[in-house]
Amino acid sequence: WNAELHKLIDPRKNADDILVEITWASLSSIDARPLVRDLLFGHHSDLLPELKPRFDELRRICMEPVAEILRLGMRQQRFRPELDVEELASVLIDLHIATLLFHGDKPDRQATLMRRATASFDMILRGLLRPPS
Repeated sequence: WNAELHKLIDPRKNADDILVEITWASLSSIDARPLVRDLLFGHHSDLLPELKPRFDELRRICMEPVAEILRLGMRQQRFRPELDVEELASVLIDLHIATLLFHGDKPDRQATLMRRATASFDMILRGLLRPPS
């Protein structure tokens, strides 16, 4: 799953476009990978608490494509240079997980997930504040 997401990272594209593309790919493929989904949701840690440090490490590895895209965006000067890449990657994954948890069982699941992801990226990339006039 991680390798497939890494293949989508093309430095010739804008990082913000890649971030959206990787989200669509992830949302579309997560159901076919229940172990990855459960890892991201933290279910394995609940079942096997003695392995929690290892599961945390695997979850960190799942964040690496997002962190790589953020670093690319910084090199492209599309993203602010002072961003805390690891923390922001974690926040983006958390938003992704929350979307799946709260909206993954709706009858129009795929359309709902895409609407939520689109709204999230609009907020993240454009912000809530109006641009100065």
